Amino acid sequence: MSNTFVFNCLSQYIGWADYKPEIEKALRILMSTKYIQQCTRVGLRYISHYTETDLKNCIKFNFTFGLPEIQSETSAFRSEFQFHGAKVILNLNNNVPFIKQQLSTKQVELIQTSIIDIDVIADKLQVRSLEKLMDVIEDNHTNEKEIFFGMLNEDYLKSLNPEY
Repeated sequence: MSNTFVFNCLSQYIGWADYKPEIEKALRILMSTKYIQQCTRVGLRYISHYTETDLKNCIKFNFTFGLPEIQSETSAFRSEFQFHGAKVILNLNNNVPFIKQQLSTKQVELIQTSIIDIDVIADKLQVRSLEKLMDVIEDNHTNEKEIFFGMLNEDYLKSLNPEY
């Protein structure tokens, strides 16, 4: 996509309290160039991988269809919906094969992985200030957290020891 910039956390996620200031610092530099006149779309996406974890034991979602006696070994679900004025794209992948490569040995291993992928998008915007842009990013983050934690069943949520 042209006219786009993306921030990725490529290693272990450092937490929103530490990551948000890094985003703001980079955006402050970008916006100071005066090259960016406005932002029309802001997306915030979290992709959470869980190795050797069955989402059926973690979330309030039933991976069944018309024939409840059939138990899927792997499954994928995608939904797009509006949430607090933002578009959300939710992808759930349960027990899908994932290729993991050891960096040091280059050895490849196939592991079962489950994925919760939540993309929260605010669009049709006319954001011209860093402060307003950070407000939109924070709103997207709040929406993402509400969706994520709202999907988790109580037992799994407690096992994560969340900090609010």
